Amino acid sequence: MLVICNPRSNRDFKALHDIIKSLPASSPKIRVVGAPGDAAAFAKEGIGRKEEVIVVIGGDGTISEILPIIMAGEAKLAIIPIGRDNGIARHLKVPAKPRAAIKAIIERRCKGVDVMEVRGEHFL
Repeated sequence: MLVICNPRSNRDFKALHDIIKSLPASSPKIRVVGAPGDAAAFAKEGIGRKEEVIVVIGGDGTISEILPIIMAGEAKLAIIPIGRDNGIARHLKVPAKPRAAIKAIIERRCKGVDVMEVRGEHFL
């Protein structure tokens, strides 16, 4: 499991720290986004390492950034929504509370979704 955390999605760093501490101890890699493009680069690394699940702690922008990389690989996308709007997570009925989202990930609750590509852009 690779965890990509975008702290710019939520300025509450204590809450982010608590979320990360709540993840299973077996989470081998936690990567923190520091600049635009980092999330995509981290996702590419995860796909290269054949990670089974890539968890995004972030918002719609972070999810949109890594979606093309996820589509090119075999990994499943898991979301812990901490953004301002969280439209993607809300549409997919991902629990809004981080602890509930983590529980869903641990329980491996999955659903298939359709992804559309238009002029190189991917949409859920």
